[in-house]
Amino acid sequence: MGDFMETYVSRRTLLRLVAGGVPGIALAACGQQAAPPAAPTAAPVAPTVAVAATAVPAPTAAVAVQSGVPIPKDAVTVQWWDIETPAYKQFADAWAPKFMAKNPTVKVEFSPRPPDWQVKMTAAMAAGTPPDVVAVFGDAFRTYQQQKQVIGLDAYLKTAKIDPSDFIQGQWNGMQWGGQQVAIPQYVNPNVIYFNRDLLEKAGVPIPTDVWTPDDMLQAARKAMQGSAPSPQVWGFYAGADNLAKNTCSLIWEQCGEFNSPSDPSIFTFTKAENTAAFQWTHDVFRKLQVGAITKEEMAGSDGRTAMFATGNVAISLDAVAALQTWKDKATTNWDMAMLPKGTCGRGERVSMDGYIIPTGVKKPDASWIVLAALIDAEAGQMRVDMAKMTPSRKSLFEYWAKSLPGKNAKATLPSDAARPDPAALWPKATEVNTAINAIMTQLFVKNEIPVATALTQLQSAVSAILAK
Repeated sequence: MGDFMETYVSRRTLLRLVAGGVPGIALAACGQQAAPPAAPTAAPVAPTVAVAATAVPAPTAAVAVQSGVPIPKDAVTVQWWDIETPAYKQFADAWAPKFMAKNPTVKVEFSPRPPDWQVKMTAAMAAGTPPDVVAVFGDAFRTYQQQKQVIGLDAYLKTAKIDPSDFIQGQWNGMQWGGQQVAIPQYVNPNVIYFNRDLLEKAGVPIPTDVWTPDDMLQAARKAMQGSAPSPQVWGFYAGADNLAKNTCSLIWEQCGEFNSPSDPSIFTFTKAENTAAFQWTHDVFRKLQVGAITKEEMAGSDGRTAMFATGNVAISLDAVAALQTWKDKATTNWDMAMLPKGTCGRGERVSMDGYIIPTGVKKPDASWIVLAALIDAEAGQMRVDMAKMTPSRKSLFEYWAKSLPGKNAKATLPSDAARPDPAALWPKATEVNTAINAIMTQLFVKNEIPVATALTQLQSAVSAILAK
Protein backbone atom coordinates (compact mmCIF):
# COMPACT_ATOMS: atom_id res chain seq x y z
CA MET A 1 0.00 0.00 0.00
CA GLY A 2 1.40 3.40 -0.95
CA ASP A 3 2.42 6.17 1.44
CA PHE A 4 -0.67 8.20 0.67
CA MET A 5 -3.08 5.38 1.39
CA GLU A 6 -1.29 4.61 4.66
CA THR A 7 -1.69 8.23 5.69
CA TYR A 8 -5.26 8.83 4.61
CA VAL A 9 -7.11 5.51 4.51
CA SER A 10 -6.87 2.81 7.17
CA ARG A 11 -6.92 -0.81 6.03
CA ARG A 12 -10.23 -1.41 7.78
CA THR A 13 -11.79 1.65 6.14
CA LEU A 14 -10.38 0.63 2.79
CA LEU A 15 -11.83 -2.88 3.01
CA ARG A 16 -15.19 -1.47 4.02
CA LEU A 17 -15.17 0.87 1.02
CA VAL A 18 -14.19 -1.92 -1.36
CA ALA A 19 -16.98 -4.10 -0.04
CA GLY A 20 -19.37 -1.22 -0.51
CA GLY A 21 -18.38 -0.85 -4.14
CA VAL A 22 -16.73 2.58 -4.05
CA PRO A 23 -15.28 3.14 -7.57
CA GLY A 24 -11.51 3.14 -7.93
CA ILE A 25 -10.73 2.00 -4.37
CA ALA A 26 -9.79 -1.61 -5.05
CA LEU A 27 -7.20 -0.74 -7.67
CA ALA A 28 -5.77 2.13 -5.68
CA ALA A 29 -5.40 -0.13 -2.64
CA CYS A 30 -3.34 -2.60 -4.63
CA GLY A 31 -1.10 0.10 -6.07
CA GLN A 32 -2.63 -0.33 -9.52
CA GLN A 33 -3.92 2.49 -11.65
CA ALA A 34 -7.67 2.78 -11.88
CA ALA A 35 -9.37 4.63 -14.68
CA PRO A 36 -10.14 8.28 -13.88
CA PRO A 37 -13.63 8.74 -12.46
CA ALA A 38 -16.24 9.13 -15.17
CA ALA A 39 -17.96 12.47 -15.35
CA PRO A 40 -21.71 12.41 -14.65
CA THR A 41 -24.01 11.87 -17.58
CA ALA A 42 -26.59 14.28 -16.28
CA ALA A 43 -26.22 18.02 -16.59
CA PRO A 44 -23.56 19.28 -14.15
CA VAL A 45 -24.81 20.83 -10.94
CA ALA A 46 -23.25 23.40 -8.68
CA PRO A 47 -20.63 22.04 -6.28
CA THR A 48 -21.56 21.30 -2.71
CA VAL A 49 -20.19 24.06 -0.51
CA ALA A 50 -18.95 23.15 2.95
CA VAL A 51 -20.88 24.89 5.73
CA ALA A 52 -17.71 26.42 7.14
CA ALA A 53 -16.98 27.96 3.78
CA THR A 54 -20.32 29.75 3.63
CA ALA A 55 -20.15 31.43 7.01
CA VAL A 56 -16.76 33.01 7.58
CA PRO A 57 -16.47 34.16 11.22
CA ALA A 58 -16.03 37.83 11.96
CA PRO A 59 -12.33 38.62 12.47
CA THR A 60 -12.41 38.98 16.26
CA ALA A 61 -9.09 37.16 16.77
CA ALA A 62 -5.74 37.48 15.04
CA VAL A 63 -6.43 37.36 11.33
CA ALA A 64 -4.38 35.87 8.52
CA VAL A 65 -4.20 39.06 6.46
CA GLN A 66 -4.44 37.64 2.94
CA SER A 67 -7.26 35.20 3.75
CA GLY A 68 -9.37 37.46 5.98
CA VAL A 69 -10.02 34.48 8.27
CA PRO A 70 -9.08 34.31 12.00
CA ILE A 71 -6.02 32.22 12.78
CA PRO A 72 -7.17 29.11 14.71
CA LYS A 73 -6.67 29.22 18.47
CA ASP A 74 -5.99 25.50 18.64
CA ALA A 75 -3.29 23.73 16.67
CA VAL A 76 -4.36 22.31 13.31
CA THR A 77 -2.44 20.43 10.61
CA VAL A 78 -3.06 21.12 6.92
CA GLN A 79 -2.06 18.50 4.36
CA TRP A 80 -0.90 20.27 1.19
CA TRP A 81 -0.42 18.45 -2.12
CA ASP A 82 1.46 20.25 -4.85
CA ILE A 83 3.80 19.95 -7.82
CA GLU A 84 6.29 17.10 -7.58
CA THR A 85 9.35 18.58 -9.33
CA PRO A 86 12.63 19.11 -7.41
CA ALA A 87 12.50 22.84 -8.15
CA TYR A 88 9.06 23.07 -6.62
CA LYS A 89 10.09 21.12 -3.53
CA GLN A 90 12.77 23.75 -3.02
CA PHE A 91 10.03 26.38 -3.00
CA ALA A 92 7.83 24.35 -0.63
CA ASP A 93 10.67 23.74 1.82
CA ALA A 94 11.42 27.47 1.94
CA TRP A 95 7.83 28.72 1.98
CA ALA A 96 6.30 26.47 4.66
CA PRO A 97 8.50 27.68 7.58
CA LYS A 98 7.79 31.31 6.66
CA PHE A 99 4.07 30.63 6.63
CA MET A 100 4.11 28.76 9.95
CA ALA A 101 6.08 31.55 11.62
CA LYS A 102 3.23 33.93 10.75
CA ASN A 103 0.50 31.40 11.60
CA PRO A 104 1.91 29.45 14.55
CA THR A 105 -1.17 27.30 15.17
CA VAL A 106 -1.35 26.10 11.55
CA LYS A 107 1.11 23.34 10.75
CA VAL A 108 1.61 22.72 7.03
CA GLU A 109 2.71 19.31 5.78
CA PHE A 110 3.80 19.38 2.14
CA SER A 111 3.48 16.26 0.00
CA PRO A 112 4.55 16.12 -3.64
CA ARG A 113 1.65 14.69 -5.62
CA PRO A 114 2.20 10.92 -5.68
CA PRO A 115 2.02 8.73 -8.78
CA ASP A 116 -1.60 8.17 -9.81
CA TRP A 117 -2.50 11.08 -7.57
CA GLN A 118 -5.98 11.48 -9.05
CA VAL A 119 -6.90 7.89 -8.20
CA LYS A 120 -5.49 8.24 -4.70
CA MET A 121 -7.26 11.53 -4.08
CA THR A 122 -10.56 10.01 -5.22
CA ALA A 123 -10.00 7.19 -2.71
CA ALA A 124 -9.27 9.68 0.06
CA MET A 125 -12.38 11.69 -0.76
CA ALA A 126 -14.49 8.54 -0.62
CA ALA A 127 -12.99 7.76 2.79
CA GLY A 128 -13.72 11.28 4.02
CA THR A 129 -10.02 12.07 4.50
CA PRO A 130 -8.84 14.13 1.52
CA PRO A 131 -5.77 16.34 1.59
CA ASP A 132 -6.72 19.83 2.72
CA VAL A 133 -5.30 21.90 -0.16
CA VAL A 134 -4.46 20.46 -3.57
CA ALA A 135 -2.91 21.89 -6.73
CA VAL A 136 -4.81 20.46 -9.72
CA PHE A 137 -4.46 21.00 -13.45
CA GLY A 138 -5.59 19.94 -16.90
CA ASP A 139 -8.67 17.81 -17.48
CA ALA A 140 -8.69 16.71 -13.82
CA PHE A 141 -9.84 20.22 -13.03
CA ARG A 142 -13.21 19.90 -14.76
CA THR A 143 -13.72 16.34 -13.52
CA TYR A 144 -13.54 17.39 -9.87
CA GLN A 145 -15.87 20.30 -10.53
CA GLN A 146 -18.47 18.17 -12.28
CA GLN A 147 -18.39 15.56 -9.55
CA LYS A 148 -18.94 18.16 -6.81
CA GLN A 149 -15.58 17.36 -5.20
CA VAL A 150 -14.55 20.97 -4.55
CA ILE A 151 -16.00 23.52 -2.16
CA GLY A 152 -17.10 26.99 -3.19
CA LEU A 153 -14.83 29.87 -2.19
CA ASP A 154 -17.04 32.93 -2.68
CA ALA A 155 -17.74 33.43 1.03
CA TYR A 156 -14.02 33.47 1.76
CA LEU A 157 -13.29 35.83 -1.11
CA LYS A 158 -15.70 38.40 0.34
CA THR A 159 -13.34 39.02 3.27
CA ALA A 160 -10.03 38.16 1.63
CA LYS A 161 -7.56 40.68 0.27
CA ILE A 162 -7.57 39.11 -3.17
CA ASP A 163 -8.37 41.20 -6.24
CA PRO A 164 -9.82 39.08 -9.09
CA SER A 165 -8.73 41.69 -11.64
CA ASP A 166 -5.09 40.94 -10.73
CA PHE A 167 -5.40 37.58 -12.50
CA ILE A 168 -5.65 36.66 -16.18
CA GLN A 169 -9.40 36.80 -16.63
CA GLY A 170 -9.73 33.70 -18.80
CA GLN A 171 -7.94 31.64 -16.17
CA TRP A 172 -9.80 33.20 -13.21
CA ASN A 173 -13.22 32.77 -14.84
CA GLY A 174 -12.36 29.25 -15.97
CA MET A 175 -12.04 28.30 -12.30
CA GLN A 176 -15.71 29.01 -11.65
CA TRP A 177 -18.43 26.40 -11.50
CA GLY A 178 -22.09 26.52 -10.55
CA GLY A 179 -21.90 30.29 -10.11
CA GLN A 180 -19.01 30.16 -7.63
CA GLN A 181 -15.24 30.48 -7.64
CA VAL A 182 -14.01 26.98 -6.80
CA ALA A 183 -10.25 27.43 -7.31
CA ILE A 184 -7.61 30.16 -7.30
CA PRO A 185 -4.91 30.30 -10.01
CA GLN A 186 -1.50 29.06 -8.92
CA TYR A 187 0.56 30.11 -11.95
CA VAL A 188 -0.13 30.65 -15.64
CA ASN A 189 2.41 28.49 -17.53
CA PRO A 190 1.67 30.01 -20.96
CA ASN A 191 2.67 28.62 -24.33
CA VAL A 192 5.74 30.45 -25.60
CA ILE A 193 8.29 30.37 -28.41
CA TYR A 194 11.85 29.34 -27.55
CA PHE A 195 14.61 29.86 -30.10
CA ASN A 196 18.32 29.17 -30.45
CA ARG A 197 20.06 32.50 -31.08
CA ASP A 198 23.19 30.96 -32.55
CA LEU A 199 21.26 28.88 -35.08
CA LEU A 200 19.16 31.83 -36.23
CA GLU A 201 22.15 34.14 -36.52
CA LYS A 202 24.14 31.51 -38.44
CA ALA A 203 21.27 31.22 -40.93
CA GLY A 204 20.97 35.01 -41.25
CA VAL A 205 17.51 34.97 -39.68
CA PRO A 206 16.40 38.09 -37.75
CA ILE A 207 15.70 37.60 -34.07
CA PRO A 208 11.90 37.35 -33.59
CA THR A 209 10.14 40.60 -32.78
CA ASP A 210 6.83 41.34 -31.09
CA VAL A 211 5.18 41.85 -34.47
CA TRP A 212 6.26 38.68 -36.25
CA THR A 213 3.58 36.51 -37.88
CA PRO A 214 3.06 32.75 -38.23
CA ASP A 215 4.45 32.95 -41.76
CA ASP A 216 7.51 34.83 -40.44
CA MET A 217 8.04 32.03 -37.94
CA LEU A 218 7.67 29.40 -40.64
CA GLN A 219 10.13 31.21 -42.91
CA ALA A 220 12.65 31.50 -40.06
CA ALA A 221 12.32 27.79 -39.33
CA ARG A 222 12.88 26.87 -42.98
CA LYS A 223 16.04 29.00 -43.20
CA ALA A 224 17.49 27.76 -39.91
CA MET A 225 16.90 24.09 -40.67
CA GLN A 226 20.10 22.19 -41.47
CA GLY A 227 19.68 19.16 -43.70
CA SER A 228 16.47 17.58 -44.92
CA ALA A 229 13.68 15.53 -43.39
CA PRO A 230 13.40 12.87 -42.17
CA SER A 231 16.85 13.18 -40.54
CA PRO A 232 18.18 16.75 -40.59
CA GLN A 233 21.05 17.80 -38.36
CA VAL A 234 18.86 20.64 -37.07
CA TRP A 235 15.09 20.83 -37.29
CA GLY A 236 13.58 24.22 -37.98
CA PHE A 237 10.64 23.83 -35.61
CA TYR A 238 9.36 21.52 -32.89
CA ALA A 239 6.07 21.11 -31.00
CA GLY A 240 5.66 18.03 -28.82
CA ALA A 241 3.11 15.29 -29.34
CA ASP A 242 2.59 14.59 -25.64
CA ASN A 243 -0.62 16.65 -25.59
CA LEU A 244 -1.56 17.82 -29.05
CA ALA A 245 -4.62 19.81 -28.01
CA LYS A 246 -2.47 21.86 -25.62
CA ASN A 247 0.54 22.27 -27.90
CA THR A 248 -1.15 22.92 -31.22
CA CYS A 249 -4.03 25.06 -29.98
CA SER A 250 -1.89 28.21 -30.22
CA LEU A 251 -1.09 27.54 -33.88
CA ILE A 252 -4.72 26.73 -34.65
CA TRP A 253 -6.18 29.69 -32.75
CA GLU A 254 -3.78 32.08 -34.54
CA GLN A 255 -5.26 30.89 -37.83
CA CYS A 256 -8.88 31.39 -36.62
CA GLY A 257 -9.52 27.72 -35.92
CA GLU A 258 -11.48 26.57 -32.87
CA PHE A 259 -11.95 23.33 -30.99
CA ASN A 260 -15.08 24.68 -29.34
CA SER A 261 -17.09 27.86 -29.01
CA PRO A 262 -14.99 30.40 -27.04
CA SER A 263 -18.08 31.34 -25.02
CA ASP A 264 -19.26 27.77 -24.34
CA PRO A 265 -16.71 24.93 -24.10
CA SER A 266 -19.50 22.35 -24.29
CA ILE A 267 -20.23 23.32 -27.91
CA PHE A 268 -17.62 21.74 -30.19
CA THR A 269 -16.99 23.34 -33.58
CA PHE A 270 -14.52 21.11 -35.41
CA THR A 271 -16.55 21.20 -38.62
CA LYS A 272 -16.73 25.01 -38.90
CA ALA A 273 -15.29 26.20 -42.20
CA GLU A 274 -12.37 28.13 -40.67
CA ASN A 275 -10.95 24.96 -39.13
CA THR A 276 -10.06 23.42 -42.46
CA ALA A 277 -7.52 26.15 -43.27
CA ALA A 278 -6.25 26.44 -39.68
CA PHE A 279 -5.67 22.71 -39.21
CA GLN A 280 -4.21 22.41 -42.71
CA TRP A 281 -1.67 25.18 -42.08
CA THR A 282 -0.58 23.48 -38.87
CA HIS A 283 -0.44 20.06 -40.54
CA ASP A 284 1.65 21.42 -43.41
CA VAL A 285 4.36 22.66 -41.02
CA PHE A 286 5.05 19.08 -39.97
CA ARG A 287 4.05 16.99 -42.96
CA LYS A 288 3.95 18.86 -46.28
CA LEU A 289 6.76 21.36 -45.72
CA GLN A 290 8.57 19.03 -43.30
CA VAL A 291 10.31 21.79 -41.37
CA GLY A 292 8.86 20.74 -38.03
CA ALA A 293 9.32 17.66 -35.87
CA ILE A 294 6.63 16.42 -33.54
CA THR A 295 7.93 13.14 -32.07
CA LYS A 296 11.04 11.89 -30.29
CA GLU A 297 11.59 9.42 -33.11
CA GLU A 298 11.89 12.28 -35.59
CA MET A 299 14.36 13.91 -33.19
CA ALA A 300 16.53 10.77 -33.12
CA GLY A 301 15.24 9.89 -29.67
CA SER A 302 15.75 13.32 -28.14
CA ASP A 303 12.86 15.21 -26.63
CA GLY A 304 12.20 18.77 -27.77
CA ARG A 305 13.45 20.39 -24.58
CA THR A 306 16.78 18.59 -24.71
CA ALA A 307 17.11 19.61 -28.36
CA MET A 308 16.42 23.26 -27.53
CA PHE A 309 18.39 23.65 -24.30
CA ALA A 310 21.22 21.11 -24.57
CA THR A 311 22.04 19.57 -27.95
CA GLY A 312 21.03 22.44 -30.24
CA ASN A 313 19.12 20.22 -32.67
CA VAL A 314 16.14 22.53 -33.11
CA ALA A 315 16.04 26.22 -34.00
CA ILE A 316 12.53 27.19 -32.82
CA SER A 317 10.13 25.36 -30.52
CA LEU A 318 6.62 25.86 -29.20
CA ASP A 319 6.50 24.85 -25.55
CA ALA A 320 5.31 26.02 -22.15
CA VAL A 321 7.21 28.18 -19.67
CA ALA A 322 7.29 25.17 -17.32
CA ALA A 323 10.27 23.91 -19.33
CA LEU A 324 12.39 26.38 -17.36
CA GLN A 325 11.78 24.52 -14.10
CA THR A 326 14.17 21.86 -15.36
CA TRP A 327 16.40 23.82 -17.73
CA LYS A 328 16.87 27.26 -16.17
CA ASP A 329 20.16 26.29 -14.52
CA LYS A 330 21.53 23.56 -16.77
CA ALA A 331 20.91 24.78 -20.33
CA THR A 332 24.05 24.85 -22.46
CA THR A 333 22.70 26.46 -25.64
CA ASN A 334 22.27 30.17 -26.35
CA TRP A 335 18.48 30.16 -26.04
CA ASP A 336 15.94 32.91 -25.64
CA MET A 337 12.18 33.45 -25.76
CA ALA A 338 9.81 35.28 -28.08
CA MET A 339 6.14 36.17 -28.18
CA LEU A 340 3.85 33.81 -29.99
CA PRO A 341 3.49 35.06 -33.58
CA LYS A 342 0.43 37.17 -34.32
CA GLY A 343 -1.92 35.64 -36.85
CA THR A 344 -5.19 36.80 -38.36
CA CYS A 345 -7.03 35.99 -35.12
CA GLY A 346 -4.36 36.98 -32.61
CA ARG A 347 -1.47 35.20 -30.94
CA GLY A 348 -3.30 32.09 -29.84
CA GLU A 349 -2.33 32.71 -26.23
CA ARG A 350 -2.90 29.67 -24.02
CA VAL A 351 -2.50 29.62 -20.26
CA SER A 352 -2.67 26.57 -18.05
CA MET A 353 -5.42 25.76 -15.60
CA ASP A 354 -3.14 25.17 -12.63
CA GLY A 355 -4.99 26.15 -9.49
CA TYR A 356 -5.60 25.36 -5.85
CA ILE A 357 -8.78 23.68 -4.63
CA ILE A 358 -10.15 22.70 -1.24
CA PRO A 359 -11.69 19.23 -1.67
CA THR A 360 -15.06 18.39 -0.19
CA GLY A 361 -14.78 16.50 3.07
CA VAL A 362 -11.92 18.49 4.63
CA LYS A 363 -12.31 18.79 8.39
CA LYS A 364 -10.97 22.34 8.82
CA PRO A 365 -11.88 24.34 5.71
CA ASP A 366 -10.99 27.66 7.36
CA ALA A 367 -7.44 26.46 7.97
CA SER A 368 -7.31 25.13 4.40
CA TRP A 369 -8.33 28.55 3.12
CA ILE A 370 -5.67 30.33 5.20
CA VAL A 371 -3.01 28.12 3.60
CA LEU A 372 -4.48 28.43 0.10
CA ALA A 373 -4.69 32.22 0.30
CA ALA A 374 -1.09 32.46 1.48
CA LEU A 375 0.07 30.19 -1.34
CA ILE A 376 -1.15 32.70 -3.92
CA ASP A 377 -0.01 35.90 -2.21
CA ALA A 378 2.77 38.14 -3.52
CA GLU A 379 5.51 36.65 -1.35
CA ALA A 380 4.74 33.10 -2.47
CA GLY A 381 4.55 34.24 -6.08
CA GLN A 382 7.98 35.85 -5.90
CA MET A 383 9.46 32.76 -4.26
CA ARG A 384 8.06 30.55 -7.04
CA VAL A 385 9.65 32.83 -9.61
CA ASP A 386 13.02 32.75 -7.85
CA MET A 387 13.18 29.04 -7.09
CA ALA A 388 11.03 27.30 -9.69
CA LYS A 389 10.89 29.86 -12.53
CA MET A 390 7.10 29.68 -12.61
CA THR A 391 5.24 32.55 -14.27
CA PRO A 392 3.12 34.13 -11.50
CA SER A 393 -0.65 34.11 -11.73
CA ARG A 394 -0.89 37.71 -10.48
CA LYS A 395 -0.42 40.46 -13.05
CA SER A 396 1.04 42.68 -10.31
CA LEU A 397 4.03 40.28 -10.24
CA PHE A 398 4.60 40.23 -14.00
CA GLU A 399 7.32 42.87 -13.83
CA TYR A 400 9.09 40.83 -11.16
CA TRP A 401 9.00 37.84 -13.50
CA ALA A 402 10.27 39.91 -16.43
CA LYS A 403 13.39 40.82 -14.44
CA SER A 404 13.99 37.30 -13.14
CA LEU A 405 15.96 36.00 -16.13
CA PRO A 406 18.77 38.46 -16.88
CA GLY A 407 19.70 38.50 -20.54
CA LYS A 408 16.51 36.68 -21.57
CA ASN A 409 13.34 38.13 -23.03
CA ALA A 410 11.17 36.90 -20.15
CA LYS A 411 8.69 39.70 -20.79
CA ALA A 412 7.75 38.02 -24.07
CA THR A 413 6.21 35.12 -22.15
CA LEU A 414 3.72 37.24 -20.22
CA PRO A 415 0.11 36.64 -21.26
CA SER A 416 -2.50 39.30 -21.85
CA ASP A 417 -6.14 39.13 -20.83
CA ALA A 418 -6.79 37.77 -24.32
CA ALA A 419 -5.15 34.52 -23.19
CA ARG A 420 -7.46 31.52 -23.07
CA PRO A 421 -7.30 28.56 -20.69
CA ASP A 422 -6.05 25.14 -21.68
CA PRO A 423 -9.05 23.95 -23.73
CA ALA A 424 -9.05 20.42 -22.30
CA ALA A 425 -9.50 21.81 -18.79
CA LEU A 426 -12.92 23.25 -19.65
CA TRP A 427 -14.49 20.51 -21.74
CA PRO A 428 -17.38 18.48 -20.31
CA LYS A 429 -16.37 14.89 -19.54
CA ALA A 430 -12.90 16.35 -19.90
CA THR A 431 -10.74 13.26 -19.45
CA GLU A 432 -12.73 11.10 -21.86
CA VAL A 433 -13.09 13.87 -24.45
CA ASN A 434 -9.41 14.82 -24.28
CA THR A 435 -8.37 11.18 -24.75
CA ALA A 436 -10.57 10.83 -27.84
CA ILE A 437 -9.38 14.12 -29.34
CA ASN A 438 -5.70 13.31 -28.84
CA ALA A 439 -6.13 9.90 -30.46
CA ILE A 440 -7.48 11.45 -33.67
CA MET A 441 -4.99 14.33 -33.55
CA THR A 442 -2.24 11.71 -33.35
CA GLN A 443 -3.56 10.04 -36.50
CA LEU A 444 -3.55 13.42 -38.23
CA PHE A 445 -0.37 15.13 -37.07
CA VAL A 446 1.91 12.35 -35.81
CA LYS A 447 1.11 9.33 -37.98
CA ASN A 448 -0.15 11.34 -40.96
CA GLU A 449 -2.73 8.63 -41.63
CA ILE A 450 -5.80 10.75 -42.40
CA PRO A 451 -6.38 14.06 -44.20
CA VAL A 452 -7.51 17.18 -42.37
CA ALA A 453 -11.12 17.03 -43.59
CA THR A 454 -11.51 13.45 -42.38
CA ALA A 455 -9.90 14.26 -39.04
CA LEU A 456 -12.25 17.18 -38.40
CA THR A 457 -15.30 15.05 -39.16
CA GLN A 458 -14.04 12.29 -36.89
CA LEU A 459 -13.27 14.75 -34.10
CA GLN A 460 -16.78 16.17 -34.16
CA SER A 461 -18.36 12.71 -34.29
CA ALA A 462 -16.21 11.30 -31.49
CA VAL A 463 -16.98 14.15 -29.11
CA SER A 464 -20.69 14.12 -29.95
CA ALA A 465 -20.84 10.40 -29.19
CA ILE A 466 -19.19 10.88 -25.79
CA LEU A 467 -21.45 13.76 -24.79
CA ALA A 468 -24.55 11.84 -25.89
CA LYS A 469 -23.89 8.98 -23.45
